[in-house]
Amino acid sequence: MTPGTNPRYSLGSSLCAAFILAAGLAVLAACGSTPRSTRPARAAGPTPAPAAAVPLGIAVFDLDASDNPISRAETAAGLLGELSKAGFKVSALPVSAGSVAGRQDAQVLAVLAVFQPRIQRVIFGTARINESLQEGDTLILQVAGTVKVLELATGRILLTVNRSKRAQGGNASAALAAAFKMLGEDLGKAVANQLR
Repeated sequence: MTPGTNPRYSLGSSLCAAFILAAGLAVLAACGSTPRSTRPARAAGPTPAPAAAVPLGIAVFDLDASDNPISRAETAAGLLGELSKAGFKVSALPVSAGSVAGRQDAQVLAVLAVFQPRIQRVIFGTARINESLQEGDTLILQVAGTVKVLELATGRILLTVNRSKRAQGGNASAALAAAFKMLGEDLGKAVANQLR
């Protein structure tokens, strides 16, 4: 025995080292034998196209308080802008207000079906002036609108959205443009968020 060496200490150190080595080997063996998790295979079949990828048309018209068409299509412009920003493939359709305003859904479908297959879904509806108020030099207008999303191939209504908006301007033209434009933007955001 080497002078100054404690035999009990040497034996304890050897046993401790052996224990640590054995434990490490056991851990490595356990890790190597544990199977890795795998994702289940997806079922075969076509993946439905996202709503934004489906060609979408707009036929939305602004009406005055007597339900007469207004020449400027601010609501449609607001809708178009918001949906375009959201990545939708959207375009305005060349139809008249009389083809949509006051018509039943089936009648609107009969008019809009001619745009297939270039257009697969159509947002149609109207917006109108609900209230006007003059305060000094400022005109305050409230407008409201309802739009529906129609699937042309099936005739199904996929979504219905109602919104109202209040705006003001120094004259009727400015107030009308602001109110209908903001209404269209609100409708567009709702459609973008809800349409599937």
